[in-house]
Amino acid sequence: MLRTQIYLPEELRKDIDKHRASNESLSEYIRKATEEKLVKDKKQGVNLKKLANELFSKPTISKQRATKWIKELRDERKREDRVLMKRLDRAWEKR
Repeated sequence: MLRTQIYLPEELRKDIDKHRASNESLSEYIRKATEEKLVKDKKQGVNLKKLANELFSKPTISKQRATKWIKELRDERKREDRVLMKRLDRAWEKR
C-alpha cells in the first residue's frame, strides 16, 4: 500500500464519521468509497464507449437510402437558392 495524505472539508469528515461503522477505520472507509466510485466510473466509461460504438460504427440506414436523402437535400437547397436569387433580382430591379 502507498501512504497518501488528503484534506477533507470539515462537513464531509463529520458525515463520514457518522456513517462508518465503529470498528471501521477512516482509511478503510475511504478506500471502500474510492473503490466503489472507481468501479462506477469504469462502468460508465464502458457504457459510453458502447453507446458511441452503437451510434457511430453501424449505419442505421442503407447507403442507397442515405445517397437518395442527400440528393433530395441538395435539390431542395438548389430550389431555395433559385427562389432567393429571383427575389434578389426583383429587389435590384426596383432600385
